[in-house]
Amino acid sequence: MTSLTSLSDYEKFVELQSNLYRATFSLKLFGLSYPLAVFLIHIPTTKDCILIDAVDPENVMKLSETLDSHFKLFPEYKLKYMAITHGHFDHTGALPKLLNDYKDVKVIMGDAEIPFVVNGKKYQELDGDTLTFQLLKRFDKGSDVVLSEDRVIAIKESGEHELEFSDGLKPIFY
Repeated sequence: MTSLTSLSDYEKFVELQSNLYRATFSLKLFGLSYPLAVFLIHIPTTKDCILIDAVDPENVMKLSETLDSHFKLFPEYKLKYMAITHGHFDHTGALPKLLNDYKDVKVIMGDAEIPFVVNGKKYQELDGDTLTFQLLKRFDKGSDVVLSEDRVIAIKESGEHELEFSDGLKPIFY
C-alpha cells in the first residue's frame, strides 16, 4: 500500500491534463488517513483560476501554502472562483481563510446551499448543520470575513445561469 506522502501531488498542485491541477492532502479521521483532493482549473483566456473545494479544517494552512507556491510558479494567474461541491467539513474547511486572503474571489455553489452560507435574514433564521454554515455564522459576530450575496454565484438546477467564462469551459468531444 502506497503512503499518501509519497504521492506526486501530495500537498502540491500537479497538472493532470492541460490547465487542470490536483493537490492531495491527508484527512485524518479515527486514527486513519484518507486522501482528500482539491482541484485547480486555469482559464487561459482570462488568466483566472477556479479552486474546486477547500479541504478540511486541519489542512487550511497547508492548502494556503500550496496555493501560494502554485501562484509563484504561475504569477500571471489569480484565484477568482472557489466552487464548493457541498457543505461538508472536508470540502469547506479553508473557505473562511481563503475568503479573507482573496478579497475578490467569488464562491460558486448550488442554489440549494446558499441559505446555509450567505449572511442575511434567511441565513440568521436557519439552523444549519454543515461546518461551513457554523463557521460563517461565527464570522457574523466580529470577523471581517463575510460571504455576502455579491460574492456568490448560484448554479441553478435549470442551468439558466452561465458564468462569464463559460465559453472557455465547454466540453470538447472527440
